[in-house]
Amino acid sequence: MLQLWNEIIPFRSLRLQFDHQLLNTEVCLGDTDPTRKIHSLQGLQKVFSTKNCVRLQFDRGDVDLAKGLGLSPEELQWLAQEIDRWRSP
Repeated sequence: MLQLWNEIIPFRSLRLQFDHQLLNTEVCLGDTDPTRKIHSLQGLQKVFSTKNCVRLQFDRGDVDLAKGLGLSPEELQWLAQEIDRWRSP
């Protein structure tokens, strides 16, 4: 299982938890309740960074992570590389 968590700036955070079947995301922006989503990793084809997010490309569509959190291109690239390295042993 891979678990990544980062408090970007006060009141903004991203938590990712993976196993080989599911991706759990929790995003908190401001003082609102966190947004939680669960994604099946079945059909995951590619992981890469764009200028404002990390994109998980599935055979049935894309999922964008860390969008709107203000991460730098280098941080997004690092996150994409970590996810890709974890899923490709």
